[in-house]
Amino acid sequence: MSVTEKSNDTDASNASVGSSIAHKCSSKLEHNQKEHSTDVSIYESINAKSLNAEQRKALAIRSAITHQANYRKATIASGGTYASIERKNSDRPLAQIGGGIRGNTYGMSYASRKRLLNAMAKLDRCSIDQKEVLFVTLTYDEKTSINKLIRGREYKRHLKNITQAITREYGGFGVWRFEMQKRLVGHLHFVWYKVAYICHEWLARRWNEITGGSEKHLQAGVQVEASRSWKGTAIYGSKTMAYVAKDESTYEQRDHMKDIHIGRVWGICNRQEYENHVELREVEVTEKAHTQLLREYRKLQKSWRCRKGDYKGWKQMKRWMGSWMKLDNLKIEFYMENDAFDKLVSYSVNVDKRSKQKGFDRLKDRVRFSRLDMWRMRHGYGTFAV
Repeated sequence: MSVTEKSNDTDASNASVGSSIAHKCSSKLEHNQKEHSTDVSIYESINAKSLNAEQRKALAIRSAITHQANYRKATIASGGTYASIERKNSDRPLAQIGGGIRGNTYGMSYASRKRLLNAMAKLDRCSIDQKEVLFVTLTYDEKTSINKLIRGREYKRHLKNITQAITREYGGFGVWRFEMQKRLVGHLHFVWYKVAYICHEWLARRWNEITGGSEKHLQAGVQVEASRSWKGTAIYGSKTMAYVAKDESTYEQRDHMKDIHIGRVWGICNRQEYENHVELREVEVTEKAHTQLLREYRKLQKSWRCRKGDYKGWKQMKRWMGSWMKLDNLKIEFYMENDAFDKLVSYSVNVDKRSKQKGFDRLKDRVRFSRLDMWRMRHGYGTFAV
């Protein structure tokens, strides 16, 4: 399971080493949490498009109250695999680091990769047929000496023309990625949704007209492939769309992208249609439930590493997870199925010490652990594969 994490720490040097979450939510937030904690679905939809005027007004008032006070919440993408755990302290506001107008883009960074994967993971797969997902690759012809002179503005013009042509002819929406080849000529990757078929001949002819390609390019400049499963779509997004190059030729490629002012290297086509298939749901949790949720997620992280036998970066991961309770502002983003994350949040919200103790006693009967191990497990400091 792919996991991405993000933290926001304002002034780590001033934060005490042994400090934990001690700020309580306001009475209004606690009242809202009680109202939604007993519902069948513990998440509240924040998709404003499906709300009427009164609901939008109530949502705006609640959002204003939430951002004025301290809050802790869990967010999930309905029908997707995106999830996040967030904590914010208004007494310690976030200090802006960087920002402003972005400079030249040298390639796909790890932050860009995370945002691209998040955009794909937020899609509601229940509203999209798995057979209506296509993988499209568009390349330029063999005239490398001429194509190396293409500027970033011209690349984006070609991208706009071909995406508008596909949208008008077939509809749907897509996620695109620009990648620079070793011959210093770019090409494009797409994951196109809500379209079951695109005529290869039509697409090749349109792309050849837009780029002014040769006769050979008309036969080999376009690749269209149907997705076989949602898992295959996730793998394509992770390995092809969100690929971060590490070879020695990367430096030359990034210098060329800097010279041509390429700008953004990924984006969403027909964003309005994309937003119709994204619905984020959130639930506000108490301080105790938030702490328990972090502990349970930390256990899952360690157990996944143990089962896979992947101990690369083990010390850095443990040090990073150990700082979660010390940070005043924290946001962790990761990928998990809705049912699994729903169970995780429900257990953390409705945790019972007595039933938890019985669970550890049963675990102790099956496997022999030391007293230190059992103490760590009871207090959320470790996990052990059984």
